[in-house]
Order: sequence, then structure tokens, then C-alpha cells
Amino acid sequence: MLSVQATPPQKMGGTFWAVYDAVLAACLLLASSGAFSQMGGLTVFWGLTYLLFTLRVLAVFPQFVNLCLRHRILFSFAAVALLSTFWSLDRTETLISAIQLLASTCFAVFLGSRYSAKALVTFLFLMASAQVLVSMANFATGALPVPGSDSFGRAIGIFHHKKPLTMQAVLCVLCGIGLFLVPGQSNVVRLFVVFMALICAWAAAMAQSVSLIVISMPAIMLLLVLSYRSIYRLPFFFALALGLVILAIAPIFVPLLGLNLPDIFFDATGKDISLTGRTVLWEIGLSEIAQRPILGSGFAAFLTADPFVNERAIFERMYIEVPAFHNFLVDIAVGTGVPGVIAILVVVYTVIRSTATSWSIFRSPYSAVVTTIAVFVVLVSNVTTGFATQHDLNYILAIALAVSAREDVRHLPHALRPRVYEDQGTVLVDATP
Repeated sequence: MLSVQATPPQKMGGTFWAVYDAVLAACLLLASSGAFSQMGGLTVFWGLTYLLFTLRVLAVFPQFVNLCLRHRILFSFAAVALLSTFWSLDRTETLISAIQLLASTCFAVFLGSRYSAKALVTFLFLMASAQVLVSMANFATGALPVPGSDSFGRAIGIFHHKKPLTMQAVLCVLCGIGLFLVPGQSNVVRLFVVFMALICAWAAAMAQSVSLIVISMPAIMLLLVLSYRSIYRLPFFFALALGLVILAIAPIFVPLLGLNLPDIFFDATGKDISLTGRTVLWEIGLSEIAQRPILGSGFAAFLTADPFVNERAIFERMYIEVPAFHNFLVDIAVGTGVPGVIAILVVVYTVIRSTATSWSIFRSPYSAVVTTIAVFVVLVSNVTTGFATQHDLNYILAIALAVSAREDVRHLPHALRPRVYEDQGTVLVDATP
């Protein structure tokens, strides 16, 4: 047996740069999640991110260029967004937004290259935990000089909306499950994970972001399935088999009982058949796509271009702060047309394939979490804003996770990749032919 460490990404410097990169990563995650936005946090954190990243890249510029070239496929959508400046209805807005999207991609690539799956999952858990704890403290006590709830009484914590808080709670739970399932994990860590799971459940219940909560359920199931090697076999497979049987026979008995599942779901969640107006937004988006089906109107031009003033007025009447169609494919098709849709699908395919390949090799809880979060952010972006805009957390996470997974695999000897097993954080490779 040959022992190989499971944290392969090359260290770019010593202790100073390790701390520096941790601060940079923290600023990036806080900025992209919208933390402390009501207190001017976005300006501060994005300013620090750009400054720290620029100085960091200058220190390792040749290596960073090679890194970007190695992962150039992940820059596909940013490249199309830049090209759309030539046909945009608002070239200034498109150019600025496209440059910010390119910068977001660079941030994510660096973050993913700097940390292995193990380090990235741990870091995400700590950052999400901190944001959820501070948010719920503000919601419960009002200690911060900004409201911890919105006008409807829903928890928003340190964010401007309920969705970012719920997103951090879901990320905390997914990463926490992965840490909990690591073989040989300390009891202190597992107790803290359980504690945070309870806090996150409280946060999700108070925030009432139903779409994220609903999508998190299959994500958690996917994570447990991918982590099957870390779960006691018999109860796990019995529960899985029982669940599959229930899913198989449920469609037979539901009509016999006179039940209407959509009505039950909407009544239970307080939603309506329009998915809280999303179908209206999608209809508007499809009509805009029909007018410019090939190249679109330019990346982010919908936000400011004069031809869309009536459509933006509809968004304002629906109390939507940023005009977006709550579906990343519709947003992209409106802005960059067919080239943009093809480019983002290439990026999504690369992200899923890279993370799934890493899981198929390592089969560890960390690789399971990375794969699950990659799938989760793509699914969430079908019913929420994001993934098609600059400075977006979902987009940054997807790129970072893909790069981290690819770098983990890249640093294993190719001949040994098919035979990798996880044993308490150390990769044991069977070198026998």
C-alpha cells in the first residue's frame, strides 16, 4: 500500500500567505453571500476582495496564468458575456458587468486551486456557521443596528433578504453532514455539527424561503447516498429501499384517496400555482427571448436598457429589487442568447463532471459534499436569482468546487487513480497492478 495525502493543491507560500489567502477567501464568501449588506458590507468586502486578490495574483502571476489556462473551459460564459458588448443594447452596463463576471470567475478559480475538497468543505462550514449564528443572534435580540427580520417578520439576520440566510443554513448543514460522517471524527466536532444543524433548522423555519428548503431535501438525500461508505450499511440500505418502495407505490394510492398533491403542497407552504409569481417572470422572459432569440440583448443590459423600461416596472410592482427572471437559463438567454446558453451549459457540465469524477475516485465524505453542493447550486438557480450574474455566490461556489475537485485528481499519479480508498483522512492507494 502506498500512502498519499488527500490535500494536493500546491501551497503558494508559507504561513503569511496561508493567513492572507484565508482572509481573501473569507472576504470573497462574505461579499458574494451579501453579508452585512444593510450596513454597507458589500462595498467593504468586495473592495477588500479586489484589492487582496490583485496583490495576491501579482505575487504569483505566472502560476495564476497557467492555472487559468488549465481551467479555461470554466471561462466560457465570461468570454461570451464580454463578447456580447458588441451587440448589447447598453454597452457600458454590459462591459462593466462582464468584467465583474470575469473577475468573479478568477476569484473562484483561485479559491478552488488554493484549497483541497477537505479544506474547502471545512472552510465553507465555518463561514456559514458564523453567518448563521450572527444572523440568528440579530434576529432574536436585535443587537446590530439593522433589523434582523423583514416587514413580514421573516428572519433575514445580517442579510437584506431571507434567501441568503437560508442559503447559508443549507450550506452549513450539507458541509456539517460531511464533517460528521468523516471516519474518526472527534466527538467535539460532531456535537458542534449537531448544534449548528438545530440552529440552521431554526433559521430556515424563521426565514421561510420555501424554494431553497424544498430543494435542500433531495440534496441531503443525494449527500447521504454518495456517503454510503461512511454510513452503517444495513440501516442505510433498508431506509433507502423503503423510500424507493414508497415512491413507487405512492402514485397508485394518491388518486384512489382523492388527493391532489400540488394543492396539498401549495396549501402547506403558503405558495400558489404561479410559484410566487415566477411563472409570470418566466413568461416575460420567454417573450423577450422570442424578440432576440439568437444573440440576446447583451449581458446585464436588461437592468438598464431603455427598451425594457415597461418590463422593469412589472418587476417593481412585484417588489423584486433586482430585475431577474428567477431562472438562470432564461436570464442568460435574454442577455446573451444561444451562445450564452451553450457556454453556461458547458460550464455546468464541466462542474458536475469534475466533482462527480473526484467523488468516483476518492469516495470520501468531502468529495460527496463537493458534488452535492455543485448539484444543489445548479438546481437552486432554476428557481432563484443568480448563477447568471456577476458576483454571485452560486456561480463562484460552482467554479471553485470544480477547480478544487480537478486539482485534487490532478495531483494523484494517473496510474494509481482507479484504486483509491479513504481511511480517516488519508488516501491509501493500492499500487498493485
